[in-house]
Amino acid sequence: MLAQISRWTLPTIIVLTALVAYRIAFMNVVEENLSEGRNEPYLIEPQHDIPLMVTDEQLYRVLDRVKPVASPVNTNNYVHALRLWGRNGDFDDAEKYISGEKMWSYFMDDNFFQQMAGSNVPPLFEMTPEGITVRGYDDDYNNFSTSSYHVDDLLATMAESGTSLDTPMIVRNGECQVRDVLNAAMKQFHLSRHEFEWSLISYGRYLYPKKRWHNRYGDKIDVEGMLDEIMTGRLTDGPCNGAHRLEALVVLYRADEQAQAFRPATRQRILAHMKHVSQRLVEAQSVEGYWTKKWPLGLEGSEDETAKKKWPLGLEGSEGETASLSDKILVTGHQLEWLALAPPEVHPPRENLVRASQWLVNAMLEIDEEDLFKRYGPLSHAARALCLWRSKDPYAAWAEGHEVYANQATVPAAPASEEYESGDSSEPNIELAPKADAPKADASDGAKEVESSESVE
Repeated sequence: MLAQISRWTLPTIIVLTALVAYRIAFMNVVEENLSEGRNEPYLIEPQHDIPLMVTDEQLYRVLDRVKPVASPVNTNNYVHALRLWGRNGDFDDAEKYISGEKMWSYFMDDNFFQQMAGSNVPPLFEMTPEGITVRGYDDDYNNFSTSSYHVDDLLATMAESGTSLDTPMIVRNGECQVRDVLNAAMKQFHLSRHEFEWSLISYGRYLYPKKRWHNRYGDKIDVEGMLDEIMTGRLTDGPCNGAHRLEALVVLYRADEQAQAFRPATRQRILAHMKHVSQRLVEAQSVEGYWTKKWPLGLEGSEDETAKKKWPLGLEGSEGETASLSDKILVTGHQLEWLALAPPEVHPPRENLVRASQWLVNAMLEIDEEDLFKRYGPLSHAARALCLWRSKDPYAAWAEGHEVYANQATVPAAPASEEYESGDSSEPNIELAPKADAPKADASDGAKEVESSESVE
C-alpha cells in the first residue's frame, strides 16, 4: 500500500520541489542583478562652446521664453522644465513661475504633490506588491494632466539631474528611495513595448555596465538586445520622431566612455549608426536650416522637395503643404540635442549645424506664446539643445543674461558673419556628401520609415 502511494505522490512532490527551487533561484537572480547599481548616476557632460551656434544674448532670449509657469499644474511640463532648469531655477515672478526646488518637491514628496495637484488626485508614485509604480496617463485618463506621459521619464529625469539612488522619497502610502523606483522599472522592462527609450537612459546612467538581468516575466534582458532594438528598427520608431532612441544610444555610448565595457566592434557599430543618421540629416535639411518628420528620407525628405509633390502618408507634405512651425522646432531641437552629446566624429559639417541652430533660435523667438505653452514639453528640448552647444547651465545662462539684456528691447543679432568652420583638430567631422549631390533615398523604404513617425510628445 505504501509503495502504491509513493508511486503516485513521489512524482508530484518532485515537481513541486523543483518549481519552488526554480522560483527561489529566479527571485534571487532578479534581486542580485538589480541591487548592484552605483549610487551616483553617470553624468553626460556637454562637449562644446560654439558661439556661432547661438550667442549669449540669443540664448538668454530663448530661455526667457521657456521659463516654467506654475499654473495649471502639468506633470509633463514640470518634468521637462526640471530637466531643463534643474533644482536651482528661481525666477523673477514667483507667482507666475515655479522654482526648480518646488518642481523637485512635486516629484519627491507626495505631501507637496497634493498641495499643488489636490488631495483628491491619485498619487504619482505608489507602493505596490510589484514595487514602486508610477501612474501613467493610460492608467487614469481623467487625471491626464498630473500623470507621467512617457514610461520611466520621471526616473530618467532624476538620473539626468544627478539624483543619487539613496535619495529618499515620500509616497502616498510610505517612504522609499529612488533605488526602489529604479528596481521596479527594470523588473518591468521589456523590449516588446512601444516606449523603452527613457528606460534605457535610466539603465545607462544608473546600472551600466551591468550587462544583463531578468525581468519579472522571466525574460533575459541584455545590452546587446537593447542596441539591436534601437539600431535595426525604423529611424522614426518611438516618440518624438525617433529622436529619443538616438538620445538613449548616445547616453549608452557616453556612459561606456567612462565604464569601458563595450567590445570595440560594438562601439564601432554605434558610431556607424550615428554616422548614417547624420548623413540623412545633411541630405534632408532645408535651405533655411530646419528638419521635418521626413528627415529619414534623406534628400527626398527635404521640405524643399516634399512641398512639390503629394505624399500618400497622412503627414505634412501633401501637395503645397509644409510642416507647422512647432513641428519643425520639435524635430530640429531634438536632433540638435542628441548631436550635442554625440561624439564629434559623427557630426554633420559645422555649416549644417550652425544653419540649424540659427533657424531654431529665430523660430523659438517667433512662435506665439499659446503654442509654446501648449507644446512646452517637446519644445523645451530646443532650449536645452542650444545650451548644450554652448556648454552652459540653463539657469546660470538665463541669470547672467537677465542682468545684461532684460531691459534691452532689441532683437538679438546673429553671430558675426564669418566663414563657417568645418571642424578643427579637437572636433573631427565625418565627410558627408554635399546636399546637391546626395543620393536619393528609396521611396518605398522612406515611406515605411516615415509612416510610423507620428510623435508622442
